[in-house]
Amino acid sequence: MVLFLASEASRYMTGQTLYVDGGYLVDSTPTDLKKYDHPVTPDDPDPR
Repeated sequence: MVLFLASEASRYMTGQTLYVDGGYLVDSTPTDLKKYDHPVTPDDPDPR
């Protein structure tokens, strides 16, 4: 994120809140599957 913000690619970004949390806020894993090491999210197109 730091490299992106320091680059020209971010020059038009203003007033944004950026969460760098590894996807924690958007985790869609059901609570009962969180006990497993590598749960498959319900919207995973390849549930192998």
